[in-house]
Amino acid sequence: MEKIAKVLLILMLTVALVLGTVTTAKACTGLLIGSDLTEDGSTIITRTEDLEVNHNKIYMIHEAGKHKKGEVIKDVSYDEEKGYEFTMPHDSFRYTSVSDTTPEYGIFDEAGFNDQGLIADMTVSASCHEKVQEVDPYLDGSDESKPIGISEGVITTVVLSTASTAREGIQLVANEVATKGTAEGNAFVLADKDEVWYMEVYSGHQFLAMKYPKDKFSVFPNSFWINEVTLEKGEETDNYITSKDDNYIYSKGIFETAKKAGTLVGDEKKGVIDLFASYSEETLSDSNKSRACSGILAINPDAKVSMDSQTYDFLQDAPQRKLTVKDAMNFTRNRLENITEEEANDRGRDSLYPIGNRNTMESHIFQIPANASKEEPGVMWLTLGSPLVQPYVPYYPNQTAAIPEVQNPTNDPEPGKSHYWTVMDILHMVEANRKDMMEIIRPEVEKLENELIAKTDIAAKGDRTEENKKDAQQAFDLLKDLHGKVQVKYDEFLKDQDYTSVFYGRRKTADFTNMSIAVPKGTADTYLNLSVSPEDEKSGKIEIVDNYGNPVEKLANEVLFSLPKSAFADKPEIKAGDQVVELKEDGDKYTFSTDQTAFTYAVAGEEAPAETSEAPAESSAAPAESSSSSGVPTWLIGLIVLGAVVGGYAAYKNSKKKK
Repeated sequence: MEKIAKVLLILMLTVALVLGTVTTAKACTGLLIGSDLTEDGSTIITRTEDLEVNHNKIYMIHEAGKHKKGEVIKDVSYDEEKGYEFTMPHDSFRYTSVSDTTPEYGIFDEAGFNDQGLIADMTVSASCHEKVQEVDPYLDGSDESKPIGISEGVITTVVLSTASTAREGIQLVANEVATKGTAEGNAFVLADKDEVWYMEVYSGHQFLAMKYPKDKFSVFPNSFWINEVTLEKGEETDNYITSKDDNYIYSKGIFETAKKAGTLVGDEKKGVIDLFASYSEETLSDSNKSRACSGILAINPDAKVSMDSQTYDFLQDAPQRKLTVKDAMNFTRNRLENITEEEANDRGRDSLYPIGNRNTMESHIFQIPANASKEEPGVMWLTLGSPLVQPYVPYYPNQTAAIPEVQNPTNDPEPGKSHYWTVMDILHMVEANRKDMMEIIRPEVEKLENELIAKTDIAAKGDRTEENKKDAQQAFDLLKDLHGKVQVKYDEFLKDQDYTSVFYGRRKTADFTNMSIAVPKGTADTYLNLSVSPEDEKSGKIEIVDNYGNPVEKLANEVLFSLPKSAFADKPEIKAGDQVVELKEDGDKYTFSTDQTAFTYAVAGEEAPAETSEAPAESSAAPAESSSSSGVPTWLIGLIVLGAVVGGYAAYKNSKKKK
């Protein structure tokens, strides 16, 4: 999706046209386990919300009536002025959420309970086949003549505020997508004491929701997964159809759109359609395959799947009465150990990609007991930040408060004051020397997590606020203790070990992938990362930054840079300040040694960018698309353009969208 902003610079500056490509960061992974497969008869709904590092998430409680009848909720994640709007049909219900801390870029409430007993887990992003998009495109603002459709940025807020049951929530989304369209593809789960529904929103106006069976499990990373279904028409409304067997709710154009696109796999006369084959992208990426395969095998090691599989059945079998919430927790920490001996690569998303990764901004597991009620629909096990280095803590639908550390909205790193930022700081240190660091962390996390599981009654009644606060405080105290222990090992590593830091680019910086610096021991008191800020296709900046994307000012030793030749159209001129760097050629790379930390580059015939200019940086440390925001995870639209002539400038605003 593309948006174009016209940036007017005053006086001697001309109109600059700035293009920002908006692409969903696809790394979330979902898991559904039917109640017949679990040891205690509970239903388990799991998702890792993945986008980027350094992206705060908080737990929130929204009191009933926060949004009044007739109030318009506006989604600004795509466009501040033209975004999707929803008018409240009644005062909002009370609900909880796991939310972003930058509402100016979108709400992204993501997951929670409401006081009607509804559970919402929204969303896993996906994109449909290009041919389908030509027939029924996403309403994302690309066509300025059409309003923007509903998106992940607001969908959870809309559903939890207004829907009383899972079915009602599905019908609400069906009506919105049918009448107003969607800005993007998504998959999500809604549940209550009686039903669990899984929904896929494919293209601008097409969707299908499935009432989830009790005897199956499903793993769903960023694609569409429902295979062949038979749809016999039952009740029909203006905007959707409910199947005669009551197991599906689907759009009226589900067959026709795929037929027009030439992608339909099925038989419309018999009501048969394979949604995966008809609507998903033409090629299933290795990132999706690796998470689907490793995830399925994590739940059922005997499943007949491999990385050679062309597709993965959405509805999977497993032995009954065997699975527990601990299996779901371990699922979120899977790092491909069950499908490959190679170490998982969190940064290179175009190859094998683990479910348990550095970019998880939060992870949650809803556990719905067999005797769930409207008042007591279950618990939500939550980690703010990656579950790799912390225990899950139970949160409750009716709690009235939480410890301040899980509600700290700061976007400035505050280890010791913020749960998320303490976790993030630990994870940054772990990545310097994962094997040794995890030997410190894993046993203590396992011990507390197992204690919390053993003592938590997922069906207990009454106000459980104090129980949650006690558990959350215990978990946060453990994190602070682990932070201190890991810090000692981290400092020792930087002092005593040489290492190589590798850059993995995305979109505009993809050609810089595998740029690296070889760092001698004792060079800096922080792990060194690389950041690239392209001005255009031929010039830009390269900087050495810390784990949060902040420039490193000074190095104690020279480091060895290695730059892929493929990043440049011709041999570049690289400068540190006014000093030209001497480049050496080494096969398919340029190399140079330096104790400087900031550089400009330009190919022959281009001038290096001025020191005062700014461009969005992509870094192995900082958020992939902007300075902060959502996981979730974040859209960058824009470049900041500074005028050098009378100090005039104009800025094209960053807007954020994720996962």
